[in-house]
Amino acid sequence: MTSMFLLGDILRGNVDSPYLLGQIGLKVPVKRSRARCALAVHFARTTQAWHAPSQTMVREYNALTRVQPELDIFHGSKKNYGELMAKSLELLYAE
Repeated sequence: MTSMFLLGDILRGNVDSPYLLGQIGLKVPVKRSRARCALAVHFARTTQAWHAPSQTMVREYNALTRVQPELDIFHGSKKNYGELMAKSLELLYAE
């Protein structure tokens, strides 16, 4: 859960790190598409790259938004984001 708050802080600009922001791929789907993942996972050639913290956060966020589409990392308060994230984690690990 802490990694999701860090991801939110990076994307909202609360953590000033151009390098970390550059490690996170943002998807901007066309208006009519039904793309569910807001963040892009980079191709990883090695297991070490696959398990990099920035990529793990992105994969985890995408998994949470699949079970709770209302989860929005870009808008809303940190409290509301935390509550929705907790619900998402419950739904994800209840399956």
